Amino acid sequence: MKVLLIGEFSKVHNNLQYGLEQLGVTVDTINTGDGFKKFSSDIKQFQIAKDKKYDFIRNFYSKCLYEYIHRKYDVVQFIHELELGEKYGLERNLGARLAKNARLSVLLQAGCNWQYFKYAKKKMGISPCEECLKYDAKNKRGCPVAHDTVARKTTYQLQKSVDVIVPMAYEYFICSQYSPFAEKIVSPIGLPIDLESIVSDGHPRKKKLLVYHPLNREGFKGTVMIKKAFRILNQKYSDIAEFIIKGKMSYQEYSALMKEADIIVDQKNGTSFGITSLEAMAGGKIVLTGNYRKNILVKEYEYLKEAPAFELGTTVEEMVNNIADVLDKREEFNHLAKKGRIFVEQHHDSIKVAQQFLDLYEKNLCCPGTYTNKQCK
Repeated sequence: MKVLLIGEFSKVHNNLQYGLEQLGVTVDTINTGDGFKKFSSDIKQFQIAKDKKYDFIRNFYSKCLYEYIHRKYDVVQFIHELELGEKYGLERNLGARLAKNARLSVLLQAGCNWQYFKYAKKKMGISPCEECLKYDAKNKRGCPVAHDTVARKTTYQLQKSVDVIVPMAYEYFICSQYSPFAEKIVSPIGLPIDLESIVSDGHPRKKKLLVYHPLNREGFKGTVMIKKAFRILNQKYSDIAEFIIKGKMSYQEYSALMKEADIIVDQKNGTSFGITSLEAMAGGKIVLTGNYRKNILVKEYEYLKEAPAFELGTTVEEMVNNIADVLDKREEFNHLAKKGRIFVEQHHDSIKVAQQFLDLYEKNLCCPGTYTNKQCK
């Protein structure tokens, strides 16, 4: 079996590649590095200038890329609906054509898409979209997921063309049910974490604690409020803790800072855990994030309630109080660190996650079109 993983969000596909390769699967990745994070990619330089004068290059390269992928891989997997096409100066329906003609095509629900934008607030009561539009996109036109007609058509076409849709987090699991192709959705699979590259060395290691918020998308993560909370906390607790907000750097630089931190303040607007929170727990860090786990009622995600993460809060006052409460729990850090590592080992180990994907691939290659695998023996 040969697998191609298209696109990258926060090392999800890189981690999955590692797990699959440990199971003996041949895997290639194709991505642009996820911007400033600079993740690795086996197939590079597939982004083309989007100027119309380059249309002949766009069409020629899209055709070559299609033929290469179509002939070489058994499984083609997309991390997002917009990971191939006009976003990269390629032919708009390239992803849909690949998905339709591949032996098996898989689409992950691992990032914000049209269904998430439309239903997250309605169905779960919390969403980052309002602040994302205000601070990250700057205006409604800055978010293709929300308001770009071409992007919405591309999303529809890819969901229509793939064989299988896999939710990767609670929020996307809930919102994906409102896809017009919901019959393709299979049981959710957890985000993969490469535990071999993350060491948990216990806490506290030093007298002064380092509280770190990784800066990425200020609106999406709620950084605007977190900055205000950190300023208040720094006035009250500067003798025992240092508060740092830093980001938009390579994954290597980010990992070095994560390793030095004791407490990770992740994101305000969410229910389940993103890669940052999971990597932090794997590294023995104490995590505060927007995990409204008490609201989870579906059995597939009941396990999230086992994690030793703390609620961040939705207002500056709540954030200040909740982070202050965690600072007072310093004597519990070692116990919480061990518990967090165990949680990630049990539910998000990249090799265990890769085995779930491998089972999915094998069953659907064996029985094409049987999305739930009920007929596959």
